[in-house]
Amino acid sequence: MSQVILLSAIGGELAQSVAKCLQDDSNEYQLVGIDITGENSGTLFVDKFLLAQNSISKTFISSLTEIINLIKPDFYFPLNELELAKLAALSAEELNLVLGSTKIVWAGAQVLNIFLNKKSTMAFLNDMGVLTPQSFELSNIESFKYPLIVKPNKSSGSRGIFICKNKKELDAALVFVSEPEIQEYIPDVDSEYTVGVFARNGEQIKSVCFRRQLSGGNTSWCEYVYDAQIEEICTNIAKKINLNGSINIQLRKHDEKIYVFEINPRFSSTVHIRSQIGFKDVIWSIDENVDVEKFNPEQIPYSKFGVFQTATRLK
Repeated sequence: MSQVILLSAIGGELAQSVAKCLQDDSNEYQLVGIDITGENSGTLFVDKFLLAQNSISKTFISSLTEIINLIKPDFYFPLNELELAKLAALSAEELNLVLGSTKIVWAGAQVLNIFLNKKSTMAFLNDMGVLTPQSFELSNIESFKYPLIVKPNKSSGSRGIFICKNKKELDAALVFVSEPEIQEYIPDVDSEYTVGVFARNGEQIKSVCFRRQLSGGNTSWCEYVYDAQIEEICTNIAKKINLNGSINIQLRKHDEKIYVFEINPRFSSTVHIRSQIGFKDVIWSIDENVDVEKFNPEQIPYSKFGVFQTATRLK
């Protein structure tokens, strides 16, 4: 009997990449996608599509509960930051009322509540002794050293980010970012890395690293690399939070130093790309019988993989 899997925000690239990972697996799954509109390519990636309430709606939780009661999925993948934040704000009892017997696939409320907020992310990393870009407060604007990065404090991904070279550009960016996180700009763009990290209850920690470039806020291309120092940093973070699930850590190298500048407490859009080289964290998340230890990043000949394009939009 095939397992039923519910994927949220199926109109987005992330959910479609997760769907591709599931379709590539040897097991058969019945995929059900939900989104606020069916006018997107996401309906091509699932066996069934249902309309859902917007995650900003006051009735979102009740409508999600109705959907889960209706289709009774084995697993539920929440893949939208606002949705994740709402679920993380629920008590354990409230979340159980929403899910029933369905297993939620996420990194957990505690991890989300740290990393969905950039200021708390930086504070957490600084307490660990992890090197991060310097953060600035608007109340101390005289201390700013340009260029600066301005980005929303409570969002994930690379959209809505501004590089400001002077006070005039900073003022313009602040028109669009009401609750900003202002950080030191770390060059250079050719030394940016995105790392998928997976663990089971703080153990069996695995990571996979890609050097990447961005286009329109998304990874436009990436190539696999193995870096022992990056792996150690990511493993230490996973241990500290007792990770159970997947997160995505973003770093830059500059002057032989590694700076962690963001952590997304969810799967990333490179999830289907990394599954192609054996890092199958979507499958690991729902099948505990799959041996995670078989993945050895040091044994992947990164020079032979070249450049990967991001997830295909059609089956």
